[in-house]
Amino acid sequence: MNFFKKLSYSVVDIRRYPDMIAQGVGRAFLYLFLFTLLFGTLNSVIIGYQLNRSIGNFTTDLSNNMPDFTFQNGELDVKGKMPIILRGSKDEVTIIDTTGKTTEDALNQYESAMLILKDRMIVKRNSAETRIISFNEFQDVAFTKQDVVNFLPHLKWLAPIIAVVAWIAFFIGKMVSALFLAIINSIISSIRKIRLSFGRLYSLSIYSLSLPMILDIIFKLFHLKLSGFIYFVIALVYAWLAMGYMKKEAEPIEE
Repeated sequence: MNFFKKLSYSVVDIRRYPDMIAQGVGRAFLYLFLFTLLFGTLNSVIIGYQLNRSIGNFTTDLSNNMPDFTFQNGELDVKGKMPIILRGSKDEVTIIDTTGKTTEDALNQYESAMLILKDRMIVKRNSAETRIISFNEFQDVAFTKQDVVNFLPHLKWLAPIIAVVAWIAFFIGKMVSALFLAIINSIISSIRKIRLSFGRLYSLSIYSLSLPMILDIIFKLFHLKLSGFIYFVIALVYAWLAMGYMKKEAEPIEE
């Protein structure tokens, strides 16, 4: 049974799960590796492309919309009317004011925000966590807006490295996800009184992740995020249905 047949069966023909699982964990790992080789590579290309585009967009926005600024001797000096408020989302903003007129209290109205002052940066992650970074620690650092604009395009060389790291993370992440599902499926199989070895449960979990992994990549193509809850629910539904077919071949647990 080749990879593409397994991929097709994993998504549209749950009745074939017992046959695939009977081939052993090694074949399931091979399937996951080939899946990563195909879809993990696509996922890495998407991440690399989006990173490059984000750097380009940020460079353009910084060049066209941000006033001139200078950082030296541990102090930031921004020219223009302040405060400058950059909104990322409804409850996430960046406030820049080097005049001294804006205080830390300005963050109280936001769930998550960043306040950049003349001598420090205050990062509010949530209502319980706030971090202060003093610019005094960077006395030997000096740059201007133009220096940053000129430097940012050089970050694009990171895209291939990040793509490779993303590929490795994709493979490892799916192995961990399958392990998590195998533990849950072991509980489910016990409740349903189906005797399955952990190896078979792990193989089952790998195949049941096929559709969620594909959907996750499709969502990324459209700059969306598939909910982790939905991701695992889909896999568990596939595993549940597959167990129904496996129950006919597995030895029931004696009461």
